[in-house]
Amino acid sequence: MNKQFEKELAAFHGMKYAIGVGNGTDAIWLTLMALGIGAGDEVITHPNPFFATAETIWITGATAVLVDCDPKTNQEILCHCFYSGPCGRLA
Repeated sequence: MNKQFEKELAAFHGMKYAIGVGNGTDAIWLTLMALGIGAGDEVITHPNPFFATAETIWITGATAVLVDCDPKTNQEILCHCFYSGPCGRLA
């Protein structure tokens, strides 16, 4: 049944393959593995999602880089990844 679902899902999205997983943790982990993320890599993520997001990054051997979120726009503030302290001031 799962093989048929994967085949139909792939066809629906115009893809050659699709993989069904049991939960979001598995989906994130497989995605990171498919992208070749591992030791020495850094993955930007938000500090407030379910802990499994950071856990899957850790499982691959990569480092989770937590970034802030602007409360007005809900956009991640990426400058904190490159600068220490307020945006625009080099560490």
